[in-house]
Amino acid sequence: TTSGNVASPLQDFWITAIEHRRITQGKKPGRGPSVLRLYLEGGLRRLHRSFQREQVVHDGTLDDYRTVLSGILNRAGMVLSVTTASARSDTVLPKFNILPAHSGHDAARNLLAFLADRMVAKLSGSVSLVEPLTSEGSDYNAGATHPLYALRLRAEAAPLSEAHANALTAAAAFLMGHATDFATAEYGTARIERQRDLTSDTAAEANATATAHLRQRKLDEDAGHLAVPPICGLELLDMLDFTDTFVSAAAVNRRVMAITWKLDRPRKIYEQQIGLGPP
Repeated sequence: TTSGNVASPLQDFWITAIEHRRITQGKKPGRGPSVLRLYLEGGLRRLHRSFQREQVVHDGTLDDYRTVLSGILNRAGMVLSVTTASARSDTVLPKFNILPAHSGHDAARNLLAFLADRMVAKLSGSVSLVEPLTSEGSDYNAGATHPLYALRLRAEAAPLSEAHANALTAAAAFLMGHATDFATAEYGTARIERQRDLTSDTAAEANATATAHLRQRKLDEDAGHLAVPPICGLELLDMLDFTDTFVSAAAVNRRVMAITWKLDRPRKIYEQQIGLGPP
């Protein structure tokens, strides 16, 4: 690039198994491939194997969501890095319990159901907490300097049409927070999800929980897939725009939800396969 050689950083990987493979061809020794295969896992996969010895209780008086998540990651040997996390993640003090039977992965997923944030594994055993905002502009372009090898552009209904947060206040009053995706609800093509909210004590707080959950699930939409030459610096949750006049006359903005690097030397293939999500 004009900035010199640039590469997309990968997260750290841990070796979980080492396998030697030797395949002989014919009856003569020494022929055939000899392969060393490494089995790896990323940071989020480590959370599946992380279990604490006893119940962890957050009573809603001291620790915010970021502090709770930081503890979950610490017990798996990782650290939390905050870049563009939501304000809600460090202003709400949740009532949140983690049982010994719950893995760190289960605990993190349960916690994120109350936020609009996502986790992204990074270098040095760190995990970033990021809030993907609809107001974000494009970070990278494909289709001009990075020609499109393949494109699948998909439009589908959101997984949810409504989110409800059911809460019981300190004064024993029942509250229900509510958020609606009207574009989806109009056609009745998605479900309603209900949460038990142990933390909210006002209608506004319960509504904020429902709104965060609706946004979190909105990001689960499948918006398609594209394949391009590697885009240096591309990371998960970046915004990407591309133009293909056979698909759309205007540029299309989508969020990067998955990245697969494919290198096949015999067939001279070196590309990124990018899973797309909504802005």
